[in-house]
Amino acid sequence: MAITLQESRTARFGTLCTLYFSQGIPWFFVATALVTFLVDEHGMTDDEKLLLISMGMLPWIIGKLILGPMIDRIQFRSMGRRRPWVLISQLGMAVTIAAFLLIDDPAEDLQMLGLFFLIHNIFAALQDVSADALAVEVLPEGEIPLANGLMFVAKGFGAMFAVLVLGKILLDSGFQAALFVQLPVLFLIMLVPLFVLEKEGDKFLPWSKSVGNESGASDEEVMKFGEIISAFNSAISNPAPRWALLLCTIMWIGGGMGTGMGIIDFQWEFIFVDELNWDAERYLEIKALPVFLSTMVGFLVGGILGSK
Repeated sequence: MAITLQESRTARFGTLCTLYFSQGIPWFFVATALVTFLVDEHGMTDDEKLLLISMGMLPWIIGKLILGPMIDRIQFRSMGRRRPWVLISQLGMAVTIAAFLLIDDPAEDLQMLGLFFLIHNIFAALQDVSADALAVEVLPEGEIPLANGLMFVAKGFGAMFAVLVLGKILLDSGFQAALFVQLPVLFLIMLVPLFVLEKEGDKFLPWSKSVGNESGASDEEVMKFGEIISAFNSAISNPAPRWALLLCTIMWIGGGMGTGMGIIDFQWEFIFVDELNWDAERYLEIKALPVFLSTMVGFLVGGILGSK
C-alpha cells in the first residue's frame, strides 16, 4: 500500500521538512561557503558578491510572482495537485547544480557562476512555492504552525550541512569535490516526493496505474489567472494583511534564514575573513553553529507556541 500525505502525519511532516532541508543546501553552499572561499583565497570584492547574490535572488523576488499563479493554473492532476511541480522543481535543482561542474575555477568565471546560480534558483523558487502549496493542501489547520516551524528548522539543518560539511570539502578538496558530494544528496531527496503520494488514487508517474481508487479532479477546481489575481487582491484588501505583508518583507530584506543575504550579514565575510584575518574554516564553523542554531531554536519555539 502506498504512503500518502493525506493519511499519514509522519509523511506530511517528513516530506515537507525534507524539501526545506533541500532548499538550504545549494543556497548556503554558494552564498556562504563558496563566497567565504572566494573572499579568502581569491580576494572576491563586495561588488562581485553583490552581483552573484543578486542573480540568485532575482527568481525569489520577481519569479515567485509568476511561479505561484503558474502552479495554480497548470496542473497534472493524475499525480496529485502539487506533487508534480515538486518533482519537476527538485529535479531541476539537482540538474542545475550538476551544471556547475562545467565551471573549473569559479573565481575565474564569476559571470558563468552567476548565470548558473540564477537558473538554479528559478527551480529553487519553484520548489519553494510548490512545497508551500503542498503544505496548504495537505496539512490540517491544527498542524500548520508546528509544521511551519519544523520546516524552517529543517532548512537550517540544510544550511548547516552546506556550510559545515560542504564548506570543509570545498576548502580542503576544491569546488568540484563539494559538488560531487552535494549532487547525490539532492537526487536522494527527490525520492521522497517520488514515492510518497498526496492521496489515494494518485499515480506515481503519468504512465503508472493509479494506486487505490482513482480520484478524478474536475477542471473547475483549477483556478484561472484572473481568479488568482482577484483572490490575492481580496486577501490584502484589509489593512491587517497589508501590514503583515510589509512586516514580512522588511524581515526578509533584513536577512532571515529564508534568504541568507540581508543587510545584517552581507559584509560578514569581508569583515571577519578579509579584514580581521579569521581562518575561513573557523568563520564557517562559528556562523553555522551559534548563528544558525539560535535562529532554528526561534523557529521551533515559534512553531510550538503557534500550535497551542
